[in-house]
Amino acid sequence: MSSQSREAILVTGAAGFIGSHLCSALKKTFSGSFDIVGVDQKPQPQYILEAFKESPCDHFELYDLRNERACYELVAKYKPTVVFHFAADMGGMGFIGLEDNEFDLSRHNQMMTTNLTHAIRSVFFSSQDGKNPSSPTAPFRAMIYASSACVYPEDAQHETSELHEKQA
Repeated sequence: MSSQSREAILVTGAAGFIGSHLCSALKKTFSGSFDIVGVDQKPQPQYILEAFKESPCDHFELYDLRNERACYELVAKYKPTVVFHFAADMGGMGFIGLEDNEFDLSRHNQMMTTNLTHAIRSVFFSSQDGKNPSSPTAPFRAMIYASSACVYPEDAQHETSELHEKQA
């Protein structure tokens, strides 16, 4: 459980648009019941702090989820019962679309997801004998992963029609 001894909900990518809005909605909905922990590798931008009049999270942590040890430390510190995984390396202007960079973007995003799931497994599902237990050692409920349009081919990102999973 979190440092406040309440259950924690972890939101990765909390300095981004979707993550910050989810943190705010969770904080309003579960105020006093859950600690809302936001994590990102960059600080919350000023426009987010101004839009919400304060941090939309109860706790905000700076971590690079590409670092396996950092993921473990984060999960061990807060022991979140639910994780919303929105963190992503989006590349940015002048980076996306360059063929040499596509591998790095994919690798970074896979590393974050893999490191986070391994940390959850280590903290919640470890056992003395090294075998997977049938139930977690602490109450872990769910990891919700959401992706972005960046996983779709470039030509599909510019269409006005809906994007579908089979296009990814």
